[in-house]
Amino acid sequence: VEDSNTVTRAYYYNIYIGNTENTQVTKNTVNICAPRNSSSYGIYSTSSDSAYQYTGNIVNITNTTTTVYGMYFTGCAASEQNRGRIDGNKIIALTGNTGSLYGLYQTSSVLNNTMNNVIVVSTTGSTSYGLYSTSGGGVKYYNNSVRSQSSSNTDRTAYFSHTSSANGVTDIRNNIFSNEGDDGVAMYVANPNFIYSDYNMFYTTGSTLIQWGTANEFATLQEWRDTAYWDINS
Repeated sequence: VEDSNTVTRAYYYNIYIGNTENTQVTKNTVNICAPRNSSSYGIYSTSSDSAYQYTGNIVNITNTTTTVYGMYFTGCAASEQNRGRIDGNKIIALTGNTGSLYGLYQTSSVLNNTMNNVIVVSTTGSTSYGLYSTSGGGVKYYNNSVRSQSSSNTDRTAYFSHTSSANGVTDIRNNIFSNEGDDGVAMYVANPNFIYSDYNMFYTTGSTLIQWGTANEFATLQEWRDTAYWDINS
């Protein structure tokens, strides 16, 4: 259990959790600012299993110059009966950032509910993602509010790249994905066969609202609906 701590001035990891069961990381405040390692992490979790819970944490990212991940989850596996929970966290990265930013990053994690999180990112660095989800499956992304104000060459508010439905598709509902940067994309989907997406709100100030792979860019929600057949009620 990691509860109600304030962690500042770390160089690599502010909070590191590895190979644990029934993990509870809640109500912590993590402050990230330079100097940092070339890649560094606010809250890092590897192989958290059996109904892990990361709830009510606040991650503040300011004046960073290297690659920073607000919350990072890799290889975390729960079950359908005892799902993991990443809920009610705030990741705020608005001031003075010039390196690459990833707000909330999940890779090879399965069967959790990622919900009610607020993520805001802004950087002039080369890469910016508010929410990044790859590999794994069976994750439910519900009721998240994610916004990018970055001027990065690669600027995606939400990114989903999944290639299997063995643990269920990635379920994307009732989220707000807004991109107010320089020609950024509200949502990127590598393969729509492994997602379910509906009841979401999308916004961009750029020319592409939603992108499917590298070749399909959709300026409007209706174009995305007509091609991928998702977000009919969005």
